Amino acid sequence: MGLRMALRLIDSYPVYGTDTAVSLKQSVREKGINWVDDSRSLARICRHIFVVAGTENDVTEIIFGERGLVSGIDSDTTIVVCATVRPSYMRALAERLSQNKFIKLLDCPVARGEMAAESGDLLLFVGGDLGLLDSLEQLLAHFGTDIEFLGPIGCGQVAKAVNNYLLWA
Repeated sequence: MGLRMALRLIDSYPVYGTDTAVSLKQSVREKGINWVDDSRSLARICRHIFVVAGTENDVTEIIFGERGLVSGIDSDTTIVVCATVRPSYMRALAERLSQNKFIKLLDCPVARGEMAAESGDLLLFVGGDLGLLDSLEQLLAHFGTDIEFLGPIGCGQVAKAVNNYLLWA
């Protein structure tokens, strides 16, 4: 999903990415994305970072791991968590990241699948600061046609859970 989202941005922005699957390095570069070796290196280059991961453990490792984002952030940076995680996890993540004055956080799980990511038609469920969302809306619109602000951190995850329940019930 993350690769498809990133490809929606390359015509308008320099895009950098990394993945634990180093085997993707060559194909990602061939698509026009600048590969970096780890999350720390990414944080030293980028001011807006999208975390698209499969599990809470993955998100934690990407952000707080030995070579994670936090270890490379030394100026204002926004982390946008596009993974589907528990609302309580997002609130705890926000609390933990609030200790770093440089980091802003948005809760932004996505829906509609990989084809929608490729066509730029994702549905984004956003929790966090409305002003921060407003400052990123033009960027988010590259891969999301429907951007729904739902309230504070964790609310995006609640909406995603409800969406999944209704979709799969």
